[in-house]
Amino acid sequence: MATYTWTGTDSNAVWIDPNNWSPNGIPGNGDSIIINNGDTVSPYWGNQPDFGSVFVSPTSTLYAYGGIHPSSFKIDGPIAGGGTIHIGASSKVEAGSGVTSAAGAVFVEGIYQWGGSGSSQLITMAAGAHFNFSTQFGGTVDTSNTDTSTIAYNGPGAVSNISVDGQTATFVTTAGDFTLNFAGDLDPSGFILDAATGTIVLCFVTGTLVHTTQGEIPVEELRVGDIVITASSQQRPIRWIGSAELDCANAREPSVCWPIRIAAGALGPNKPAHDLFVSPAHGIRTTVVTDVLIPASALVNGATIAQAECERVTYWHVELDEHDILVTNGLPTESYADHGSRNFFPRTTDNSIQLTKGGGQRCLAYISEGPLVEVVRMQLHARALDLGWTLSDDPFADVHLVADGQRIDPVIDDWRVRFHVPAPVSELWLASEWGAPNLIGSSGDGRRLGVCISRLVIDDDVTDVRYISVDDDRLTDGFHYVEDGNRRWTSGRTRLPSSLWEGCRESFSLIIDLAGPAVPRWIPPAFSDASVVAAPSMEMA
Repeated sequence: MATYTWTGTDSNAVWIDPNNWSPNGIPGNGDSIIINNGDTVSPYWGNQPDFGSVFVSPTSTLYAYGGIHPSSFKIDGPIAGGGTIHIGASSKVEAGSGVTSAAGAVFVEGIYQWGGSGSSQLITMAAGAHFNFSTQFGGTVDTSNTDTSTIAYNGPGAVSNISVDGQTATFVTTAGDFTLNFAGDLDPSGFILDAATGTIVLCFVTGTLVHTTQGEIPVEELRVGDIVITASSQQRPIRWIGSAELDCANAREPSVCWPIRIAAGALGPNKPAHDLFVSPAHGIRTTVVTDVLIPASALVNGATIAQAECERVTYWHVELDEHDILVTNGLPTESYADHGSRNFFPRTTDNSIQLTKGGGQRCLAYISEGPLVEVVRMQLHARALDLGWTLSDDPFADVHLVADGQRIDPVIDDWRVRFHVPAPVSELWLASEWGAPNLIGSSGDGRRLGVCISRLVIDDDVTDVRYISVDDDRLTDGFHYVEDGNRRWTSGRTRLPSSLWEGCRESFSLIIDLAGPAVPRWIPPAFSDASVVAAPSMEMA
């Protein structure tokens, strides 16, 4: 691949003019670029080739057009020189896996997608900007000039939690933990996820009953001007109602947009009076020393509070003249506070948007982690036990095989489970119950964990015994990442590829060595529907 150095001038700054490059020509796919004459240089609008390494001197700028002439290009080599990459509104620049080092500044009005390594870049976010990352980003993000930008992890695995500590946000995912360093202290409410934009919105699901002067009214039947009665018995008018429908079934990570189900009585008698469905970031008012708002996602315990799997969900926002605490299904929950997500809700009631006072400020502190949250989680744990939930003590999590649709139970000897697999078999699944550490304790690990495997062995008494290590690259579907080099959790339903037993003459034994006990799992009360977490009619408010 060639290296092209920019030689253009202010009077002729056309990217696609071969005379502006040395050697004479136009950079193409895989070519490297050098801009070191102090110019601001813009690739032509539209989709551009993937570039190799990019050198931009401290006084130079590589500018992706914005507005009505957006451009899109990928850099797949080191980014050096200490200069600026400016990404205009509606434009996108991707730093691919070939970016092994990246220096300088990035000013983002559009989208910056990070997938490389070794960055020391300073990213400055403008209003409406998006910074998406799929690998660890080592630079610094500055959001001080906007409260409407979006930060999103979009790499492999689902995000189970985002914690904020001063100037650092930690994204806990099923592919590992990723940290982002910021130029200033963070507002935790700005770093919560949804499937569409990377930031969870604060809203209800269809069917939620809101306490008003006219009684308990379903959220979808409310109108701008209706008067709600808040948790403090104040009467406040509704100023704006918005809604949006999400297609969870076709989302990249469906679990990210599933609502949270708060079972009747989960927080105390009649709190809520009926099952309540809200978005994961929706603040629930709780009292520990003082009143605070805790996002529903931080209260999930896998029992009385759990995610509700669904194919589609309709979310609703209810905004008052000031941020306050509504009473929904008998539970105090927050009204909408505008943190830049208003455009997420394309449908508005009565075509009325009346901005409120407060600039998006909440009426109570919003906390997603820390001692107060842990106290509430302990109370929820005790409440679940009082309601008849129990924790399973089965260390093997009912592990079994499903061979061509037929269940096969194991013979268990210490931490070794042995299965007899009849021949022939074309499809084989390792199944078990699953638990998640964050559902029963203070761990930030939200992975669904089935059984922890240290080795698999296949023996047909004819061919050589096959020892399969947990890092075998054929183990993909339903396996989490390898830990400590010698153990690997399943997700509760794991496909075993036929190549593992290919060539076996007859039936064979599948032996699985376990690295330890399964994570405890909640068991619902007997003769109860408490374990059902699907939302009514698959459309929620």
